[in-house]
Amino acid sequence: MIKFFRKIRQRLLTENKFSKYLIYAIGEIVLVVIGIVIALQINNWNNQQRDNQSELKYLNQIKNSLRDNDLILKERIESDKRILKFGERLSNHIKSKKDLNDSIKQIFIILQYDQMVSFNMAAYDNLKNEGLSFITNDDIKFEIINIHDQELKYIQNVFANQFENYLSQVVNPFFSKNFEWSSTEKKIAVEPNDYQNLLKNKELNNIITALNTYRNFAISKYSETQKKIKELEIKLEKEINKLNE
Repeated sequence: MIKFFRKIRQRLLTENKFSKYLIYAIGEIVLVVIGIVIALQINNWNNQQRDNQSELKYLNQIKNSLRDNDLILKERIESDKRILKFGERLSNHIKSKKDLNDSIKQIFIILQYDQMVSFNMAAYDNLKNEGLSFITNDDIKFEIINIHDQELKYIQNVFANQFENYLSQVVNPFFSKNFEWSSTEKKIAVEPNDYQNLLKNKELNNIITALNTYRNFAISKYSETQKKIKELEIKLEKEINKLNE
């Protein structure tokens, strides 16, 4: 093709048809420009397709991890609701100054279960390191960041640490001082050193109230975060469907 155009140019020059040569040269330049524009458009389209596929990949990964974290929160809510019932039962038992029994002994143990929780953050960490720029919907991008950097990290780090600090600094020392612990391969048992005296101890009532308050707050916070996760899941599903069109 190049040789063909070259022969035409040479023939026009040898025939001294400069005006025709000039028109031809301009036409050839226009064709070259058009070819470059088309090539750039094709390249841009290919790049856009690759970006769309990358965005789809990251959005699907985030959607799946949110589903995992939603299940984790659901399990924690159910667990804390059960423990809270035990805590309220223990509180009523102590206030009513009822006799000690084996089920109440077990509640003393159950009440001290920790609030440690570990979320699936791998997909979000991967998105932060490689793909935040691929998320074209700014609203969705903001919500993804907020759910992970604010909501989930607060529960996993700040709240869990606050609860653990209360257990280690207040609850555990109190129980070590006022209870006798024993364990076998099958179970852990706890026995008050002086149950009658314990019934009069205001610190025990304060601890039970505080632990129940922590559980109530946890249930509320988990439920609130669950709601935000489900709202984001709906938006992600819509965005994924739009990109697949």
